[in-house]
Amino acid sequence: ALKDEAKARWTEKMADLEAKQQVARDKLGEVRKSTGEAWVHMEKGAQAAWDDVRKAFQEAAEEF
Repeated sequence: ALKDEAKARWTEKMADLEAKQQVARDKLGEVRKSTGEAWVHMEKGAQAAWDDVRKAFQEAAEEF
């Protein structure tokens, strides 16, 4: 039962991580298309998205 629970948590964490990675990719795509002042705002959003991915990965690594 514990093994199944751990597997379910791992699957959930990986799905969350993949979703965050996609958000980060989308933000990066927006940054590439942006220019000037808009780029500065997009860069902040992209950095926040990547920080989310990094944090989620670290939490998953610590848990498993």
